[in-house]
Amino acid sequence: MRWTPPGGRQEQADAGRRARSAARPGGAAPSEARGRWRGWVVRYAGTLAALLGGSFVGLLFLWGARTRGVAADPVRYFGLLPGLLLFSLIFDAWQARAPVEGFPYLQRASLYWAAAFPWARLAQDLLAFAAYRTLDADAALADVFPAFASPGALLGYLVFQAVFGAAFGLGFGVLARRFVVLAR
Repeated sequence: MRWTPPGGRQEQADAGRRARSAARPGGAAPSEARGRWRGWVVRYAGTLAALLGGSFVGLLFLWGARTRGVAADPVRYFGLLPGLLLFSLIFDAWQARAPVEGFPYLQRASLYWAAAFPWARLAQDLLAFAAYRTLDADAALADVFPAFASPGALLGYLVFQAVFGAAFGLGFGVLARRFVVLAR
């Protein structure tokens, strides 16, 4: 087979065949509902990534507790979901006009989650404490969560969560980009 340069006749003919084979019989365009669904996936890819990622981690914790014979604590395991969803909706709104491709998107996601993840974790711990407080009225926040024992402990907790949030942001960005690629 003879080599043809890029843009040559062979490549142009293949492109025409691919375009014809991708079209539906009768030349009908994809349905409007399908296009709208894809638009929602592209628009809220970050929220979808946070929902799936947070649910997966919660299910792993439930499974781990069950295999070890530890009492399950669904409030603690899935308490991160509200914060993740809220902050990912904010992220999606902020990134609505920015491209989802390339390294800059991953940088923005990592920096954003380094700032937002500690607050989502803080909300998770406070939600879990509120649930524990309904079970035991004498429970103290610092006894249940040592990170709240002093300002220094809280600062260390927030810094640790920020480092973890940067790594979470990288995974979040990669997963969100995959959703966009699959939807297009």
